[in-house]
Amino acid sequence: MTTISILPEPTDASPTNYRAVAGELQSVGNTVGEALDALRAKLNEPESTTLVVVQLLCPDPFFTAQQQQRLQELMTRWRAARDARSALPSGEQAELDVLVEAEVRAAGQRAAAPEAVFNFPFEIEHVVPPGQQGPDDESNWALACRSCNLRKSNHLTGVDETTQNQERLFHSRRDLWDHHFVVNRGTGAIQGTTPTGRATVARLQMNTSLQLEGRKVWIRLGLFP
Repeated sequence: MTTISILPEPTDASPTNYRAVAGELQSVGNTVGEALDALRAKLNEPESTTLVVVQLLCPDPFFTAQQQQRLQELMTRWRAARDARSALPSGEQAELDVLVEAEVRAAGQRAAAPEAVFNFPFEIEHVVPPGQQGPDDESNWALACRSCNLRKSNHLTGVDETTQNQERLFHSRRDLWDHHFVVNRGTGAIQGTTPTGRATVARLQMNTSLQLEGRKVWIRLGLFP
């Protein structure tokens, strides 16, 4: 399996560029998709690729201010070493790898679903879809499973089945999961506790029979919620 890191590279002279890195292979693009497509053209196993995104998040219980600061420090050193055609010392590279993994794990925890039990990796979704004027940068990226990403599509709202009103969807970069959802440990069902939560459950069809059976297994294994 190939791991791809997608790194924002802000510059003074131009808009943010993005660098996709997989081992010794690298590609640069004006958008995340452009950088990723250019790199995947160089790879021989696109179907088994895992995407790792370095997201510049506000500190939260999943990824602390100390971790965020250290990640930024190491990324600055990594870019300097790259530009000098050198490499980080092995200890710093190992620390950077751990922090990147921790940040991606934090993104999965915010979404409250374990990537490890899916048969394909999470996708990068735009919290505000590009068709709704959402930016294609790290401030608008999140990890999502394939079904949620497809069902969300270009939508920003869903129907609260209690009131029948249109409500905004859960914002995975700003909202806290526990404020909007609870999990029924007996059935595996995710239940919305707010208008936003209920609208999101309905829009993403989060309680299909297959999903319920899967969550009951996750609960027994201690992977969820």
